[in-house]
Amino acid sequence: MERINTAAMLTTEQVAAILNVKAGTLEKARSTGVGDFPPFIRFCRTVRYVKADVDAWIASHRVDLREGMA
Repeated sequence: MERINTAAMLTTEQVAAILNVKAGTLEKARSTGVGDFPPFIRFCRTVRYVKADVDAWIASHRVDLREGMA
């Protein structure tokens, strides 16, 4: 089982600030399953995001317009 650094966990508000979206946007996406946002962990009613997951999600959405140009 993968060991997660709990010291590197972020709240919904922290992730919303990083992504420049409202916390409610992340909350709605979690409840409806609609939207493309970083994975999260739920502990009963508490939700946290692993910093490495957020960083990887951001990197996966990077667009480099120079790629594929000859």
